[in-house]
Amino acid sequence: MRIEAKVSAPGSYDPITKGQVVAYTDMVAMPLAHKQGPIVMAEVSGQPGVYQALTNVPMVGEYNVVVEVKQPMASTANQRLKIDTVSK
Repeated sequence: MRIEAKVSAPGSYDPITKGQVVAYTDMVAMPLAHKQGPIVMAEVSGQPGVYQALTNVPMVGEYNVVVEVKQPMASTANQRLKIDTVSK
């Protein structure tokens, strides 16, 4: 699963660069059974404020993905994603 987040400052919406951003995944149907994280997200070169990470999930299903900005300011966002295929 590729996780991507555009991180910007509140109010001005200026991209936040050189931030500390992590992600967590958790299967909705089996809370805590397949939880992963913190998954360190890296800023994409040439795209200020865009952070990405790759992770594998163990099975198909719906996952809650939480992205947490730790620095320079604390913030959290989450979204549910349906995964239809997994690599073995």
